[in-house]
Amino acid sequence: MTDQDNALFWAEMADVVPLKQQTLPPSAPDPQEQARKCKLAQLEARLAPLEVDPTHLPPIGADVELSFCRDGVQQLVFRHLKLGKYRSKRQCDLRGMKLLDARLLLLKVIDDVIARDERNLLLVHGKGVMRSAMAAWLPQIDEVQAFHSAQLKDGGKGALYLMLEKSAQARVHSRETNSKGHGSR
Repeated sequence: MTDQDNALFWAEMADVVPLKQQTLPPSAPDPQEQARKCKLAQLEARLAPLEVDPTHLPPIGADVELSFCRDGVQQLVFRHLKLGKYRSKRQCDLRGMKLLDARLLLLKVIDDVIARDERNLLLVHGKGVMRSAMAAWLPQIDEVQAFHSAQLKDGGKGALYLMLEKSAQARVHSRETNSKGHGSR
């Protein structure tokens, strides 16, 4: 740009007034977007402790029986679970899946079973690394109350019987039907 061009430019710009900065009020956050972000954050928090690196999972032998029971689960109820006396309407097969995909599906199926007011799930995991992942993951999932290796007819040590927590609706129903002295006679 020559000096003449520069002078001409400034002569033309002499009467130009800068625009005032307008600060727009922040738009109200979209409730649906907020709900989606909240659900995503909750899912991430649930997935975070579930290790997907097979080298960090303690190896579990194929002949080892897997068993877990939270405090508060009655021993008779757990014994019935071990014997396969609680029939599950839902089965989840994780064989051949990548650990990253399996943990997401596992949480989705658990949530779905609870939402349907069911408490039992037959989880088929096979006898490889997925078995070790189940032994490590399931005790960390709050909704899992107990699990035990399945009977031979249901998959043996390559499958688990899962007992899940009751849904909120089922807890209310149990409280109403089992409360002593509070009902009408």
